[in-house]
Amino acid sequence: MSTQEGTKLRHTHPYTDDNKPLNVPEVTPSPKEESEKNPETSPTSLKIPTANPATPVETLSSSTEPKSTSLNTSTGAAKPPVKSLLKTTIIRSIVGVFMIIFFYLVLQLQHQYIAVLIVIAQMVTWNEVVSIRYKIEKEKEIKLFRTINWYFLFVSFLFFYGKYALTYLIKMGGPISSVSHKALDYSLPIIFFLYVAGFVAFILSLRKDSLRYQFSQLTWTILTLLLIVGQTHFSMQYLFDGIIWILLPHSMSIVNDIMAYFCGILLGRKLIDRPLFALSPNKTWEGFIGAMFFTIVFAFFVSPYFIQDWIICPAGFYNSTTGCDTSSFDHGYIFSLSKYPIPIINSDFQLKTIEISLYPLQLHAISFALFSSLIAPFGGFLASSIKRAFNKKDFDNIFPGHGGFMDRVDCQLLMCSFVFIYLNTFIKGKPATVDSILSQINLLTREEQLLLFHKFQTITQMK
Repeated sequence: MSTQEGTKLRHTHPYTDDNKPLNVPEVTPSPKEESEKNPETSPTSLKIPTANPATPVETLSSSTEPKSTSLNTSTGAAKPPVKSLLKTTIIRSIVGVFMIIFFYLVLQLQHQYIAVLIVIAQMVTWNEVVSIRYKIEKEKEIKLFRTINWYFLFVSFLFFYGKYALTYLIKMGGPISSVSHKALDYSLPIIFFLYVAGFVAFILSLRKDSLRYQFSQLTWTILTLLLIVGQTHFSMQYLFDGIIWILLPHSMSIVNDIMAYFCGILLGRKLIDRPLFALSPNKTWEGFIGAMFFTIVFAFFVSPYFIQDWIICPAGFYNSTTGCDTSSFDHGYIFSLSKYPIPIINSDFQLKTIEISLYPLQLHAISFALFSSLIAPFGGFLASSIKRAFNKKDFDNIFPGHGGFMDRVDCQLLMCSFVFIYLNTFIKGKPATVDSILSQINLLTREEQLLLFHKFQTITQMK
């Protein structure tokens, strides 16, 4: 076809049989029409370069070879090449093994040192999320802008952890003990006036030409403090109830994340050809369901192996010579075998009951597994949505193949809140009082009451 302004074409009128010559401009066919005429040059598998008279024929023909990356027409997500996928899987696996080893080594430390590492992880995670909205050009014009954001993080740490830190300093004794005692008495007003100082500093930093940006950043800072520090501070409280409450629930989130990845690779969209979450087309139903199955299996069969003295004992209860006395704390019963009646139907089709021995921890572990499989992943969906909103692949690149801290703990945030609520509601229960103890004693048999009386005599004589 000629490339002049117009080309005379023989056009058949759609409503008559008259053939009329028309002067019409040349129309370049759309990629869709081109693919219908020649499927081999479909834009989903071939990028057609713009013709250039100066381009040699050899270069033009070689540039039109099909790419190795294909397109999933059901979701619009590009499928990575097999070699690239294998390389990514190997890198993720190697780094993941080192992360698990580091996680295990950290849990060998004393409770207070683990607490310090939790605070450091909170700071890094918060910085990754809050920095995703930073605009360097605007912040250069605003004095102390980031300093004020970090100041609010510092105040939130004092609010959540100030009492614990001061109590620890008081127990250490010495001159710092008396100062810490005074600070503990006035901790709330001190924290309040520190917050007021930050509030006033923010107001004084406002600039007329960047008001919208400053207020949006303040809102984002407060939101990230609630989502990250507000939820993860619960882990600091149940850490001192026993390292197991860090190890068991959060290892389930790790197992769920790993199995979702591998189940998605092996079975993704082979049974259900639709994405699990619209904003994350690479997440599949097969990965979600498969991960839940393996997480429940892990929770039930592996949780008994976590019943080790140094893991289950609350801070201050472990003795290197005698070990951990589970009767010395209120939730120690879940670490001892108990018998549970199970109804079954025998060969005569009659209902009978058998007893099996289980650790109560195994049943509670299933609750953690269900939450980490059904609800906790929505923290990951939130993180994926935030990255998509700001056109980011990862929050950071600290861990090759995994991203940053937030990319690894996004599913752990809700888990922290759930573990704290579940532990204090269904495992530890309410603090014992004299009346509640007497009401329980009245339910015992005469022999059990006498046994309790003799044990109580032994305890009082020892003291």
